Amino acid sequence: MLKSGNAEMSRRSDDCGCDVDMSRQGKLFRYARGLMIVAICVAIVVLAGARMGMFSGTRPDTLGVSAGKLSACKQTPNCVSSQADKADAQHYVAPIAFSGDATRAWGMLKRAVLGLPGVSIVREEAAYLYVEQTTRLMGFVDDCEFALDPAGLIH
Repeated sequence: MLKSGNAEMSRRSDDCGCDVDMSRQGKLFRYARGLMIVAICVAIVVLAGARMGMFSGTRPDTLGVSAGKLSACKQTPNCVSSQADKADAQHYVAPIAFSGDATRAWGMLKRAVLGLPGVSIVREEAAYLYVEQTTRLMGFVDDCEFALDPAGLIH
């Protein structure tokens, strides 16, 4: 122990023979431990919130088929539609093409969608299917709509 005026400072020699101020090292350790505790607490709160539906939002009221079309995408990048303008690269995706029996194709689509984890049917009609998919960890909810076009397409 070294004395400097009235203050005592503990010092030791590390492997390289350098003097290390133990009080500074102790402060850094306590600071890092405190940050870790805060990070763990935040993670617990976020995961608990996800389990309680904090990230599920509200169900859109603009969904469905109107005049043979699904609702248009908003300007946000988290929406795609096969009925969007093909020049809109951010929102356009190709429709699902099928040949043969439309009822059979619709049934195959429904089985495939319901086979995904976290999917539940919200609304089902003869040529319309609205499902929500909830992510496992954070509980985010994605809306997904399908419309059957008897001309051999599923939008």
